[in-house]
Amino acid sequence: MALNNFFAPIAPEKLTGFKSTTLGNGFDSTNPVSSARYPLSDAGFSNAPVLVPGGALAVASVVHKCDFDAIDEVFLWCGNFSSTDATLTLGIGGTSDYQSISIEIPKKAGLVQVYPGVPHSGISLYIKASDADALNIIGFVTRKYLNVAGETEFGYDASE
Repeated sequence: MALNNFFAPIAPEKLTGFKSTTLGNGFDSTNPVSSARYPLSDAGFSNAPVLVPGGALAVASVVHKCDFDAIDEVFLWCGNFSSTDATLTLGIGGTSDYQSISIEIPKKAGLVQVYPGVPHSGISLYIKASDADALNIIGFVTRKYLNVAGETEFGYDASE
């Protein structure tokens, strides 16, 4: 039985002194896990749909905080359970106009993919709706880890 992509390339001289900002530990070898799926950071362990804050006075809220030590490919779907069309505003790294995408979600729509696995590192994604109690969002993250701990020049896993 072959173990495809089980062992990542190792450059031992590059591994000394690596310190993960998340774990706070030193590592002397590569991580055997090259990628993993996670729920959205603000969806809880069950990854239940998140109600999107909306209305004239609503403030955008964080739906996911991307890891600093990896690349997070973020996949998001939005549903509109109200009787009117609504607009989802997705902020990528912030809530300024130049950081935002507006997506029209039709009334009574099932899940509509609104973010197709775009990779990010170290930023937050924000959500806001044009109407209160109209939209929910659900998704997951595929987190890609460094091929060699602490060395971005060796890239992130791409075995899929």
